[in-house]
Amino acid sequence: MPDLGGTPHERASPTSDAASSALAQDYNADLGTALRQIVASGGVSIDYVNSYRAKNGEML
Repeated sequence: MPDLGGTPHERASPTSDAASSALAQDYNADLGTALRQIVASGGVSIDYVNSYRAKNGEML
């Protein structure tokens, strides 16, 4: 999930943009853990893009 704190709605309300960014980071961490467990089981191969990092201009 991309950085929700960077959306126009959240940027218009600076008191919630940090909380929204933290929510997206937590969700992404939990999703990453779940995907790694699924891949480790050997039953499936998953390719995914880290849109949070891509949106923030970080190298993938």
